[in-house]
Amino acid sequence: SLRMRKVKPSQWLENTLESIPTGFFKGERLESYLHDLFAEHGISDRFDEVETNLFIGATDHDTFDHVTLGKAPFDNIPISAAVRASCSIPPLFTPKAIGDRYYIDGQVTKSCNLESVVEDGACLVFVIDPMKPLRVNTAGNSDIKGGYFSVLQMIKGLVSTRFETNFRAVSEQYPDVDFMVFQPDEECARMMSGSPLKPRIRPQMIEVAFQNTLRRLRERHKVYSAKTVRYGFDLKSVEELRKLEGNYHKIIKPID
Repeated sequence: SLRMRKVKPSQWLENTLESIPTGFFKGERLESYLHDLFAEHGISDRFDEVETNLFIGATDHDTFDHVTLGKAPFDNIPISAAVRASCSIPPLFTPKAIGDRYYIDGQVTKSCNLESVVEDGACLVFVIDPMKPLRVNTAGNSDIKGGYFSVLQMIKGLVSTRFETNFRAVSEQYPDVDFMVFQPDEECARMMSGSPLKPRIRPQMIEVAFQNTLRRLRERHKVYSAKTVRYGFDLKSVEELRKLEGNYHKIIKPID
C-alpha cells in the first residue's frame, strides 16, 4: 500500500517554491519571427554583419551584471536572440541562453543605455520611454484592478523613477549632447496600463501614440527645431505636423 511521507511544512513550502517555473512562456516564436522577418527583407540577423550600430541591453540572470549586446564580446550573436533575451521578464518569459550564460531584460539593472550611445559618438539622442505608470488621484484604484495590474504598475514605477534619475545624471555628464525624450501622455498610459497583448487595443495604441508624438512635436516645436537644426535637418512646421496628425489612416497601413 502507498504511504504518505511526512514532510515538514517548511520543506513542503520550499519544494513548492522551487517547482514554480522561471517563466510561463519561452519566447521562441518571437525569436523565430524576427529571424524570418529579417531574412524576408534581406537583413542579416547578426550584429557583426549589419552596417548600423545596434545595442540591446540585457542582464545576466545569475550575476546580475548589465551587458550590452551588440558590443564586444557580444557582437557575434543573432540579433533575434538578443531581442528575445531583452524581452525576458520572469516569471512571464524564461531567461534566454546565449553561449553558456542566461540573460533577462536589461531594465532589471539599467533603465536606459544612454551612456552606450553617447560613448559611441551620438550627439543627438532620441529616447522612447514607454514605461510610464498610470497616475490617478482616486484612492485604491490599483487595488481594485487586482494583483496583475498592481505588479505592472510597480514595475513601471521602478523603471520610470530610475530612468529619470539616470537621465538627469547623464544630461549633466554630457552637456554637449542633445536628448529628445518621448513618453506616453495620460491617454496612452491608460491604454497601456493593462495587458498590451490584447489584440483589440493594439491598433488604438498605435494611433494614439502617433497622434501624441506629433502633438508633442507641435507643442514643443521651438525647443525641438532648435535642437534638430544643429545637426543639419529641419523639423516640419507646426501646420505640417497638424496635417500629418489628421491623416493617420492615410499614412499608416491598417492592421489586419
